[in-house]
Amino acid sequence: MDPIFDRLGRLFRSWTFDTLSEKSQPSRDADQVAAEEELEAFLKNEPPPRPRQQGPKSFHHEHSPQPQLDPKLVSAYQVMGLNVNASWEEIETAHKKLLRIHHPDRHTENPISYKEATQTSQRINEAYQILKSYKRRL
Repeated sequence: MDPIFDRLGRLFRSWTFDTLSEKSQPSRDADQVAAEEELEAFLKNEPPPRPRQQGPKSFHHEHSPQPQLDPKLVSAYQVMGLNVNASWEEIETAHKKLLRIHHPDRHTENPISYKEATQTSQRINEAYQILKSYKRRL
């Protein structure tokens, strides 16, 4: 919803600039037209049109910073092969699937593959524990 407030701010600025101008007839600039179109689309419950240009008048990036995730948490998601927005069910499913593939008991025929499977399963379990503790805090 922040883009809507951004557009409303542009609309407000265009109205104030129009009232301060010495022209007898009010003019409509591109920002005002775009803000009115987006407002109409929002009121009709339609998806908003894509912004034409995010110029220096946009304050969206200053008011809503993206939360920074812990690098350990991001790497845990990468080990599990998941997106950062994954649900707990997806995490559990990925954990079970990866352990079925990389479990050391499935790789007993070759000592090298056994060692690699052991290390991989340890990484998977560590990532799972990190994600488990993170999801508990939420």
